[in-house]
Amino acid sequence: MRNKAVKDPLAFVSVICVVYNDSQIVESFVDDTIRVLKSNFHNYELIIVDDGSTDSTRTKISHLLEKYSSIRYLRLSKRFGDETAISAGLDNVIGDYIIILNPDSDPPKLIPVFVNEIKAGSPIVVGVNKTPNWKMSPFYRLGRFFFHYLSKMLFRFTPLVSISYCLAFSRQTLNSLLKIRDKTCFLHIQSSKIGLSKKIINYNGINRRKKPKRLSFSESFSYAVEAIVANSNIPLRIASYGFAGFALLLVFFLLFLFLSSPNIIELSLFPIFFLFSLLFFCLSVFAVVLSEYFIGARKDQNTGQAYFVLEERNSSVMVAQRKRKKNVVSKAY
Repeated sequence: MRNKAVKDPLAFVSVICVVYNDSQIVESFVDDTIRVLKSNFHNYELIIVDDGSTDSTRTKISHLLEKYSSIRYLRLSKRFGDETAISAGLDNVIGDYIIILNPDSDPPKLIPVFVNEIKAGSPIVVGVNKTPNWKMSPFYRLGRFFFHYLSKMLFRFTPLVSISYCLAFSRQTLNSLLKIRDKTCFLHIQSSKIGLSKKIINYNGINRRKKPKRLSFSESFSYAVEAIVANSNIPLRIASYGFAGFALLLVFFLLFLFLSSPNIIELSLFPIFFLFSLLFFCLSVFAVVLSEYFIGARKDQNTGQAYFVLEERNSSVMVAQRKRKKNVVSKAY
């Protein structure tokens, strides 16, 4: 595997990372990332998306903006979650090659490896951490199993066991993703929808913090439910058609009772039950029709941004061929 990229005077590499209360690790991550970028590429940028940090992360990044060129800082108004924060970064990148790294565990030395794979023809590169820095509980493993099963059934997408946000795209691939994505990104699912092949890169992760961050079971469950609801209409159809099917079975059951025992109509409550079952069935049909219209409306909706950038700051962006790169920031604000 090649581990060093040939410097291209025209290629522009954009690296995105999301931080949240990461004051302990942000400096070491930026130091390592800038060192790799500077030694391998002429033109690059590091976009740091602050997902509403409440510690001293902003202060640390302010010092880094003065220390290094080529850093762009986006601070969101509150914590929106990794998917939305990454979406904010993707909306602002200007590079030809886009790499997403997790400051906690992804080594920056992967950047030239990913760029070389994209240059070799891989539109999407996925990093798989073979040494995750935390152990999964039995409940987490069980939940992951069901999520993987539903992903395969609903999205025709099989998540990798140790999949993370370590991703890389070409500019053409990113443009396609930006056109089809929903307000919440769910990159692995959305990238599967465009039908492009993926190159899998296995790597050994690192641990920048003493106590690794991890999602709780409830947070993971909420993420899985949101991913399914946001990216598939099948659960809505199952619920609506199941509701209609249950109502129809109730009508047939009451008709069966009447045909098998005609005297049952003499019971004062039977006509009421029968009328309510018909009403229940009519309501279920209405729910099915309404759900189909809702599904159509979701497909045609205008997908705007699901975040608000509270602050944006840039240090100088290094560009070797500035005349050919008109859209690059060349001075600090």
